[in-house]
Amino acid sequence: MELTTGKCGVNVSFEFNSESGVLTISGRGNMYEFSGKSGYWSYMGEREECVSYFEDTEGIKKVIINEGVSSIGSRSFLNCADLEEVVIANSILSINESAFAGCKKLKAITIPSDAALKKIGKKAFFNCERLKELVLNSAVEEIGEAAFDTCSELDRVVLSDSIKEIEKFAFADCRSIKELDFPVGLDTIGNCAFCRCVSLKSIDIPDSVEHLGEGAFCFCTSLESAVVSGGIIMLDEQTFEGCTALERVIIKDYFDEALSIKAIRKNCFKDCINLKKIFFPNNLKRIESNAFKGCYGIEEVYWSSLDCAENIGFMNIGIKNAKNYFCKYENFGGFLEFKKNTAKPMSEYWRNTDNIFRELDDGGDFHYDMDRETGEVVIRGFGGDIRDFKNYGSGIYTPFYRDSSIKRVYIKAGVGRIGNNTFFGCGNLEYIELPNRLESIGENAFAGTAVKEILFDGSLAEWERIEISPGNKELENVTVIFGKYSLFK
Repeated sequence: MELTTGKCGVNVSFEFNSESGVLTISGRGNMYEFSGKSGYWSYMGEREECVSYFEDTEGIKKVIINEGVSSIGSRSFLNCADLEEVVIANSILSINESAFAGCKKLKAITIPSDAALKKIGKKAFFNCERLKELVLNSAVEEIGEAAFDTCSELDRVVLSDSIKEIEKFAFADCRSIKELDFPVGLDTIGNCAFCRCVSLKSIDIPDSVEHLGEGAFCFCTSLESAVVSGGIIMLDEQTFEGCTALERVIIKDYFDEALSIKAIRKNCFKDCINLKKIFFPNNLKRIESNAFKGCYGIEEVYWSSLDCAENIGFMNIGIKNAKNYFCKYENFGGFLEFKKNTAKPMSEYWRNTDNIFRELDDGGDFHYDMDRETGEVVIRGFGGDIRDFKNYGSGIYTPFYRDSSIKRVYIKAGVGRIGNNTFFGCGNLEYIELPNRLESIGENAFAGTAVKEILFDGSLAEWERIEISPGNKELENVTVIFGKYSLFK
C-alpha cells in the first residue's frame, strides 16, 4: 500500500511526502500500539484489527512528531530501513516498545530539553547501529530493557538528572561510548546494562544507586577505573567480569552502615587481569569465592575492616598475595573517605606478614597463620581434627586450595586428623612437619603437592599406625625423618 495520508491513532494522523521522504505525525493523544502487521492496536481498552503502516517501509527518511501527540506506539517504525532522523515534540510522554528498533540508518534523535518525555520503552532503539548521539531531556525517568542495545556507533550519551532506573541491557554492546556521567538520583542499574561497552574508560557510580545488577559492566575491556559509592548493599555476580584493562577499584562507604556494601559476590571481578589496586569499604563483611578469580596482578589492597580481611572465599589468591594495608576512614559530608596517609601494613593486625588468620574446624579450636613471603603455614590448636573440605561442587573449600605460594607446612601437636583436601593442589608444597598424635590423613589431603620431605615427631612404629586415605600418592615416596619438630622443640 502506498503511503500518503491516514490515521495512526484515534485522534492522530500522518502525512507522507514521498519526494522528500518526510513523514509528519499530527493530532492529539496516543499513536496506535502495533503488535505486528496483522496485529491489533489498543487505546483506552479498545481493540481493533489494523495494519502497521510504517513497519518495514522503505523511503521514510525523516519522521516529525508534532505537538499534541503524547506517545509513539510499539513497533510504529520497526525496521524502517531508510529512516535517518527523528524529531520529537515536547508533548511526547513515552516512546514505546520497539518503536524505532532496527532502523539501521537512524543517525539523529532530536528531543527538546524541556520535553515531557518520561519513559523510553523496551528495545525502543534496539540495533540502531548508526545512531551517534543521545541527549535526553530533563524529565526522562526510565530507560527500558535493551532500549539502546547494539547501538554500536553511539559515542555520546547525556543522561537526564531525573533518571531513576536504567533497565537490563539498556546500553549493552554500545561499543563506542567512551564516558558516562551518571546523574545523582539514579537508583537502579540493571543486569548487563552496559556490558560489552568496549570503549568505556571510567565510571563513577553515585551514592544514590541502591542496586547494581549482575554483569552491569562485564567485558568493558577498556575500563580502567571504577568508583562505586553509596548505598549498594552488594556487588553482584559478574559485575566487572572480564574488564581486562581495569587497574583501580575504589569501593566507597556510606556513613549509614545499614546502607553500605556488605558483600562482593562470586565472579564479580573475575579475570580483571590488570587490576592493581583495590580500596575496600568499612562495612564490607564478605568476599565470596572466585570474586577476584584470575586477578593475579593485584599489587595493593587497602582494608578498613579487619572482619572482612579474615572472611575471604577461596580462589581469591590475587588478594592474598598482594601487599595488604589497613586504612582509616574519615567522614566528609555523609561519606566515609579513605585517608591513605593512615595506611599501615596488615602485618600489625594479622598474625604474620601478609597472612590470613582463620579457623580450620567447626569449633574454632584450630587456626592457621600464613606468611606469603616465606611460603610458610603454621597450624595451631587445642586438640582435635582439622575438618574435611571440598575440592569441587558446593560446600566448604580449604583456604589453601591450589595455593602455589605455600612451600612449607608446620602442624602443631594438637592435631589428630588432617581433613580431606586440606592442601589440595598446593603445587609448590615440598616440606611438612607432623605431630606424633596424628592418627589419620584424609582423602586427597596432599593431592597435587610436591612433598619431598616430612619431619615426623615420633617413631617409625607410630608413623606406620597413621591411616593414610586414598588420593595421597604424593606421600608414598617421600623422605620421612623421625625426631623432634624443628619449630616446636
